[in-house]
Amino acid sequence: MRVMQVIGFSDSGKTTLTKSLIDYFTIKGVLTAAVKHHGTGSRLASPDSTDTGLFREAGAKADMLVSQEETTWNIRQALTIEQIVQVHKVIGTELLMIEGFKQGPYPKLVLHTNEALPQAADSVLHIGGTNGMTLTEALNDIDPIGEIVWNRSAIV
Repeated sequence: MRVMQVIGFSDSGKTTLTKSLIDYFTIKGVLTAAVKHHGTGSRLASPDSTDTGLFREAGAKADMLVSQEETTWNIRQALTIEQIVQVHKVIGTELLMIEGFKQGPYPKLVLHTNEALPQAADSVLHIGGTNGMTLTEALNDIDPIGEIVWNRSAIV
């Protein structure tokens, strides 16, 4: 499995670029998955009146809803980036795009706004800011970005 991170400050275009890369790799037949790191400490799922919501409200550590086409899984603990990667290896993901986890150990696409992020030893491409291509340029010609992601992503 290959892993690439997309990092940058809020509103730098991380989600837009990640979605574009998922589109690119899906068209190529690569089983691609995405993880988004939520930077705040707030709860992600609020209790509801569904059966799984009732399980959650009762104190279940995790609840899972499975249909013939998909599975939704809520876990009441934060997973480490390593645990997330292991889950994706188990389910057969070929390329995992991780949005966020700035301190994570995998190669990174770095998106800049007016606030420059420091150079990271594991960065493979910087987009935005004053040093390179703009996000619009990257999105309009996604093929070279896709090649960089494929060739420079970590193989785990």
